[in-house]
Amino acid sequence: MADAVAMAEVHVRAWQTAFRGIVPDERLDALRVERGADRFRGYLAPAEAADQRFILAVSGDTALGFVGFGATRDEDVDPARVAEVRGLYVHPAHWRRGVGRRLLHAAIEGLAADGYDTATLWTLADSEASRAFYEAQGWRTDGVVTPWEDWDGVPLVRYCMTLPTGEPEAAPGK
Repeated sequence: MADAVAMAEVHVRAWQTAFRGIVPDERLDALRVERGADRFRGYLAPAEAADQRFILAVSGDTALGFVGFGATRDEDVDPARVAEVRGLYVHPAHWRRGVGRRLLHAAIEGLAADGYDTATLWTLADSEASRAFYEAQGWRTDGVVTPWEDWDGVPLVRYCMTLPTGEPEAAPGK
């Protein structure tokens, strides 16, 4: 699966650039595209793919970024109403060109079309750039912070957004 390799390349490079100084450098330096590709092959397998979807942005043969989204994994919210943007990554060579914004918007549209009314996402609490990006897109933190045990307890903060309903707005005066 070429998409798995492309997604792993984007994921590894984005992590190594965006989170340097936030997570231990040795953990970032140990990230390998080959191992990531195996993980993404699993995510893209039919049994796993039913739980989440991915959109991969490409230009020619170059992967620019991707977004993964689907059912919430959080136990403190209603899974019938709340979905999750599970990951949004853009290759650093393509940052600040609107790729992330377009991918995030596509995920929001997909989740709204699936009937969810709220979406959440998690990001590193100390990643000022990530937090500023999500806040500029209308996301707001709900105050939930948790340590990410897989990454040496680095704190994660949860953001949420009310999804569009697709219902037309009422005309003024009605």
